[in-house]
Amino acid sequence: MNDIRRGTTVARTITLTSASGEAFNLTGFTAQLLILSSMEAAEATKAITGAIEQPATGIVLFELSSTDTNLPQGRYYFDLVLTKSQTDPLPPIVHKPLKGEFKIID
Repeated sequence: MNDIRRGTTVARTITLTSASGEAFNLTGFTAQLLILSSMEAAEATKAITGAIEQPATGIVLFELSSTDTNLPQGRYYFDLVLTKSQTDPLPPIVHKPLKGEFKIID
């Protein structure tokens, strides 16, 4: 992600592919973008749910509202978390395929 102006609405599309370039099939997964104040943060500052409209394409859309981006100026980090529920008693499948950073600017 690039710099984000504080208090603005921002939409970001993330396309997930395999090492061979094929779309990662997101059928049955939910996606969250966890915004962290540091790489070592134990809890997310914000958690934004992504929209997966066509799972076979591997595309996730995240919309950050003006409230989501109304953070103090500085560097932030993010984790993309994909979760797929399984039948009890099996735990959910969790993938963290992408990490990154961005800056909030005034």
